[in-house]
Amino acid sequence: MFVNIGSLLAVTGVVYVQEAVSWSVGFAIPAAAMGAAMLAFVAGAPRYRHVVPTESPMARVVKVLAAAARNARAQKKAARGEGATAPLPAAPRSPRAFAGPANLPPSTRPLALVRPPSYAWLSFADAAYVPAAGGAPATGLAGFTAAQVEEVRLVVRMAPIFWTTAFYWAIYAQMGSFFVEQGQGMDRRTGGGGFKIPAASLALFNTAAIIALVPLYDRGLVPLLRRFNRRLTMLQRIGWGLGVCSLAMAAAAAVERERLARVAAGALLPHSDVAALSVYWQIPQYLLVGLSEVLASIGQLEFFYDQAPDVMRSCSMALQLLSVAVGSYLSGAVVWALAAATAAAGWNGGAGWLPSRLNDGRLDLFFWAMAALAAINTAAFAAVASRYAYKDVPHGRPAARAPRPTTSPIPRAPAAPRPVGGPARVPRYGRGGVPSPDAYGRSVTYVPPSPALPAPFR
Repeated sequence: MFVNIGSLLAVTGVVYVQEAVSWSVGFAIPAAAMGAAMLAFVAGAPRYRHVVPTESPMARVVKVLAAAARNARAQKKAARGEGATAPLPAAPRSPRAFAGPANLPPSTRPLALVRPPSYAWLSFADAAYVPAAGGAPATGLAGFTAAQVEEVRLVVRMAPIFWTTAFYWAIYAQMGSFFVEQGQGMDRRTGGGGFKIPAASLALFNTAAIIALVPLYDRGLVPLLRRFNRRLTMLQRIGWGLGVCSLAMAAAAAVERERLARVAAGALLPHSDVAALSVYWQIPQYLLVGLSEVLASIGQLEFFYDQAPDVMRSCSMALQLLSVAVGSYLSGAVVWALAAATAAAGWNGGAGWLPSRLNDGRLDLFFWAMAALAAINTAAFAAVASRYAYKDVPHGRPAARAPRPTTSPIPRAPAAPRPVGGPARVPRYGRGGVPSPDAYGRSVTYVPPSPALPAPFR
């Protein structure tokens, strides 16, 4: 919400200053805003509470992958030497002890993890993995807990979703490039006077749509679906957003076709090569992009946050920003490829679809091509999403009334019930450095307690 409020100020006030006053002043405004933000950030730094990281989660991912690959190769070599085929280790069906990191005391309660049969080869990195009879022992890099292997499995399972959603940002990038170029070639006069709306300021309709649709989705559509015992899953939300993005490209293609038709008919503004077509015909395509953001972009961020292991949530949320970067590079590659291919094919006398003067090109065909690519990507995403197994970790039973946050380094949690056949006295969790599994019910592995946002209060 607040990202788009800031964007609304940028595409209205700042863009107007850049075009009507000075580009230097226009760039100085966001520079001053960033300077003020940095001062506020530094001034508050002494009040922050820092949690010292114990280990890089990405480094552990690499170690688990290396251990699994090494032991899988060793097992297959041993099997080939005996003329047998080494089966992949099956996921255990009984609850496994939740050991946690080596520098923490182990829990005395099991953590039942529901493991879908995906990427079973990662189990070769499990310390409890016993190789097949006659096979090579699981030595060397192996020795990770079942929970640590499972968190890597969660990350690997998200990779296909990442790649199929990255192309969305290649489509989205057209709003800041060819949408603006298209608007420059249209009638931007407003109110019958001499004021011309900057072509880049049309993005305010995208921003306004997001600001309006976010609460409408959360407070309107979601409760309505819940009333009928329906709900949109995270992947369904992303899929609908990808489909709407394809419609946005189709709308842009229709507007460009009409613009080129008026240019060909000589319907131009006096003393210019600008088509006599109001720039406000671009509003539908901007609104559709905004709707796609509410669905796909927010859904993607929610997906990477919710489906990641708790110890890797910051890294996994960074995947959303990484997909934006990958999509931007994909956009540049697609634009270059289509421009080069159409020029080599002799379109428009060798100028291709995207010459420097758009009135001589076929931007409408480019938009149709992007719409087709977006539709293909949506189909690929649907195929991947239909086979995705959501993270399934048993949730702890919260108390009737959540306790108030405490400044204690480790938040207190309810006492653990006495296990059947267990000792007479069971130490209370939350004391002596022993975390309660119920307190971290959404976690696959133990999360170091954060004074800023303890796990029980998430």
